[in-house]
Amino acid sequence: MPLDALAPDQRAVVQLILQRDRSYAQIAELLKISEDAVRARAHASLSALAPEVELPADKIAQVSDFLLGQQNGKPRQATRKLLRDDAAAREWAETVRASLADVGEVPEVPLSPTSTKADDVAVAAGLAEPAKPAPRPRPLREGRRPVAATEPEPAASSSRLGGALLIGGAVLAIVIVVLAMFVFKGDDNDKSPKSAAAASATVTPTATPQQVGQIALKGTNGSKAAGVMTLYTAQNQLAFTLQGANVPKNKSNEAYAVWFTTPGGGSQRLGFAQPVTSNGQLGTTGPRTADLDKFPRWLAKYKQVVVSRERNGSAKKPGPVVLRGALPSS
Repeated sequence: MPLDALAPDQRAVVQLILQRDRSYAQIAELLKISEDAVRARAHASLSALAPEVELPADKIAQVSDFLLGQQNGKPRQATRKLLRDDAAAREWAETVRASLADVGEVPEVPLSPTSTKADDVAVAAGLAEPAKPAPRPRPLREGRRPVAATEPEPAASSSRLGGALLIGGAVLAIVIVVLAMFVFKGDDNDKSPKSAAAASATVTPTATPQQVGQIALKGTNGSKAAGVMTLYTAQNQLAFTLQGANVPKNKSNEAYAVWFTTPGGGSQRLGFAQPVTSNGQLGTTGPRTADLDKFPRWLAKYKQVVVSRERNGSAKKPGPVVLRGALPSS
């Protein structure tokens, strides 16, 4: 697959655009980085797929936005004119488009007015319709406040951690569609953290979820652990999934718990995660069905989300914290 040659974060941006129908602004909001940082990754991705054609950087950026469906109105018309008039730009665009054909829907590249291809002659003569352009980026959803940007903005260049979190976001969007066909009904009334972490969930059908925000989680005390809590709605209920990487393996009789907390204030446990093995991957969903109505109030009340090591299933506050992230301010 042509995208396999791209850096992980570049590949993830292209997949989110072409397979998840996201705009630059939507990706920036979800990942809590600037729109320019998303655009830079997108442009770098397409540049890596393009031939070594002499083309100014501003034209590469313009054509990239066109191919990724990020232009409408006059900017789109201007790019179509550029592609008709500029042979180098047209060659660059056609090569990139061929590489993206199996990834998602990409606009057709306008040909030169002197083209002799049968299809183009038919269109010019009014005997055929031009190819349907790629759909416009979907507007940002209203009615839900965005997650505030609380982490330092990553550089536009690719990185392994940035790529992992970006890919995690792309994969998680698909995972949520599967998971959110169900409402998890786990119950952590069992006071043993080990048994609570291993408890199976029962499920009931629900509607396809809508992602509404993400919260970045960082390791504490210099740890390389990192993660993301994704907030989404399903059947008019707010819920979450949480994923972590490079998390230390669980010790004997120990489980990881997810909490909302306020430094110097109270805490609310959301539940326990599945045991972490040597692969360092942590994952859980929530809240419990009994807490669905309370979860939005907790989200507004507390300041942080943390993942902690627990040996006591009845603890009222977090144990040693391994991941921490700032909740959106109300």
